[in-house]
Amino acid sequence: MKWVKSDLAASELYAFIGKIENKFHGTLGIFISRNELSENFIGALNKGRRQSVIVIHGEDLDMIFKRDFKFREYIAHVIKILSYDNVVHYPVSKFLETRIKPTTDAPTADINSDARQFITQQLLGSAIDKDRLAAELSLGDVDTFNIVYNYVLNHYYKVLQDSRRTFDPTRRQNFRTFLELYRADKMTMLKQAANFYNNLIPAHFEEYAAEPFITLFTPYFIGLAVSERSKFEQFVVKKFSEISQWDDENRITELLEPLWSMLTPVTKEVLSDFYLDIFITDRLDKFAQKSFANKLVASGDIKTNEISKWLDTKLIKAVQSYSGLVSEDTIRMIASTYSRVARPLNVELKDWIAFVSGRIKLLTKS
Repeated sequence: MKWVKSDLAASELYAFIGKIENKFHGTLGIFISRNELSENFIGALNKGRRQSVIVIHGEDLDMIFKRDFKFREYIAHVIKILSYDNVVHYPVSKFLETRIKPTTDAPTADINSDARQFITQQLLGSAIDKDRLAAELSLGDVDTFNIVYNYVLNHYYKVLQDSRRTFDPTRRQNFRTFLELYRADKMTMLKQAANFYNNLIPAHFEEYAAEPFITLFTPYFIGLAVSERSKFEQFVVKKFSEISQWDDENRITELLEPLWSMLTPVTKEVLSDFYLDIFITDRLDKFAQKSFANKLVASGDIKTNEISKWLDTKLIKAVQSYSGLVSEDTIRMIASTYSRVARPLNVELKDWIAFVSGRIKLLTKS
């Protein structure tokens, strides 16, 4: 318990995490802040650690201290969320929404009666039998099922959110089974691919930057209009620059990797800088973002001149951070930070410090 006026230092949180991690395996901690914490502050919890701390902050406390609030139920719910989705902060407002019935919209009257009946009785009903559904899809009307397909795609995020709130996976599984079994015609898929990359991904990134959607729509990306691909690439670059959690790095990498050869050179150059930032970190190779960064460097997709340009930018910033006063010890520290790019730049490790020193001298002179 510490009373701090404002601007809580991240070191306070790391110190608390350290206390928890040094206790018996399975111990959980609750970190409470009366003031609202920043997303970057909370995101620090996800940086390569076993998740063992729950965060409660800001307006959460206003709601927790209301007379009828069920704190025990809230904590039990948050532990499930932490276990299932690796989310360390689950707002009390979201928890209170779990007391509300599912938000998935029933099909409206503008959908034909056959499609509306199929959606209501099967997809929004009890768990469906996969074999029976497969038989029905093989005999049904294609136009009707294309309408159903559009509905499933555009409402999937609500179904997924409902399943997380209620811990009832029935509707989510029904939707996924339908997507697995039914293939819409090419015209429908191209139309929905544009919707997927330009609307659904930007609006509901966490829900759609995942399977089965990546596999479904990757083959149709090349068929999109240039303006549609360009809009998506602009979103991806912006999204990558704003990412604070490694989960999102993995999601966007899984989305991008199968599209990489179809991206414009300008977009790939910008994204390559992000992946070089990841390449030099100690993230585990098994994670998607680090694995792909390694692949880009090893395959030569990120060219030597691009790595050299990226390194020069980093060295200039490093020198500026030391106010231009660079000692031999400082050069060693800087060289150590970027030593992973020595091999791609065809520099022997024994010569790396001298190489970095030479680059710094050249850059500071110019």
